[in-house]
This record gives sequence, structure tokens and C-alpha cells, in this order.
Amino acid sequence: MQSRFNNLSDHPVVVIILVTAAVVSIFVFVTGRPNFPTLLQRLTRSNANQRKDPTPTPSPGSADRTKEENTQAQDESTSAEGPEQEVQSWSTSLIENQTNFPILYDVQRENGSWEAHRLQPNVTTTITLKNSEISIKYDGNTASGYQERTYQLQSLTTMGRKPSQSEIDSAPRTWFALENNGDIVMYCGCAH
Repeated sequence: MQSRFNNLSDHPVVVIILVTAAVVSIFVFVTGRPNFPTLLQRLTRSNANQRKDPTPTPSPGSADRTKEENTQAQDESTSAEGPEQEVQSWSTSLIENQTNFPILYDVQRENGSWEAHRLQPNVTTTITLKNSEISIKYDGNTASGYQERTYQLQSLTTMGRKPSQSEIDSAPRTWFALENNGDIVMYCGCAH
């Protein structure tokens, strides 16, 4: 029995998978990190734009105006709406220092840079980032030298707005703790 497809790239499912992989790879390369909710929003918006009817719908009373007046009215209504806004997402997480000494840690910002912070003993702080997952790095041992540990925090995500105080209060909580061997570890009391 001979196959209808002489080459894997002739199979429609393989082509769809390859195109999807290429789109994801380009997105990760351009943005520096895989932020899939934003990627899906962009792809969905792109597909919605392609499906729009290219012929404008006439506004009330347009039959009484000249073609030039209709074009000007259309331009004014478009500019009043403004450009299409990208939906923003906000990731929020709480971290707590349950050791008896300050913890120095860095938070990876939305643009990929790292920002240094200090968390005092028995203090909890909130981290909220726009359009980004929350990653931190810190010295993972009390021994001399720097033993970097990187940790991606569990977070609460809100779409289109900053989180409310009640959402911040219910965000996943992760804490630093000191083990008997001198390791500084992170635990998550996440219900999400």
C-alpha cells in the first residue's frame, strides 16, 4: 500500500506543528522568554483581524454625504476608538523570610534584567510583575561563596488590570527557610 504523502512535510498536521513551533520560537527569541498567554492573545487578535470584513459599514446618514465626507467621517470614528490595546496580565506572589537573617535576592524584571532586593527576617513582601512570570535568584547556602539558586515562583495572574488587595492577600506564598545543613531553601504553601 502506497502512502499519499511522499514526504512528512506534505502531511498537513506536520506542517501545522512546524509552523506553530516556528512562531513560538520566534516569539521566545524576540521577547526573551516564553510568555504563552501573551503569545496566544497576539495570535488570537491576529486571526480576528484577518477575519474582519474589509469593507467599512456605512454610518447613519452616510447616503446623504459625498464619498469624501464619508471617508473623513470614517477616519474620525477610527481615531476616536484609538489603536487596539494589548491586554496586560499581572503576576503576583508573596515571599516571606522565615530565617533569622536578611536574605539578599534578585527579581527578574519584565525586560529580563535582574533587580536586587533585601528581605528582613520574619517579613513578607509582595512581588507583582506585568506580562511576566516571577523568577528570583539568591545565594542558596550560608557557606562562603555564592551558590546561586533560581526559582520560579507560583503566582496569581489577573488579566487587564492590577490585582486588588484581596487578590494580593490570596496570592501564592513562598518562603525562605534555613535547613540544618546550611542550605537556604524555598517552600511554597500554594493552593493554586
